[in-house]
Amino acid sequence: AAERVAEANPAVIPRNHKVEAALTAATDGDMAPFEALLVAIRQPFVEREAFVLPAPSGFGSYVTYCGT
Repeated sequence: AAERVAEANPAVIPRNHKVEAALTAATDGDMAPFEALLVAIRQPFVEREAFVLPAPSGFGSYVTYCGT
């Protein structure tokens, strides 16, 4: 059963703090965090420690807005 769960649930999801960090770095001209994030989400079943950890405690709550 655990094997079936692992096959169906990705290890990597694009977490808000990682997306924000990649966008901030890209805005500053550093594409490396974006490229690393892109590699991780293209292979979501490969566990990468940097992308499975929760947001740091200082990240706070995240609010999104929809303009539609």
